[in-house]
Amino acid sequence: METVNLIECPRDAWQGLPDLIPTEYKAEYLQELVLAGFKHVDAVSFVSPKHVKQMADSEEVIPSRWHRSSRNYRHRGE
Repeated sequence: METVNLIECPRDAWQGLPDLIPTEYKAEYLQELVLAGFKHVDAVSFVSPKHVKQMADSEEVIPSRWHRSSRNYRHRGE
């Protein structure tokens, strides 16, 4: 049996939007994706806010409560 992996990538959609999305909205949306069962979410990018304003709050978007959960969250560099 073949396995299909679903990956959600809100980061790609967010970074092109002209109006800034509040940090808390992003964090809540990502939490809902995790609760829905997504195991791979490309959530944020650590880039220059001068060039990608939507990613200026990347450190705040990933809530510290995720690190205390039973799931294993990591960034690509790990």
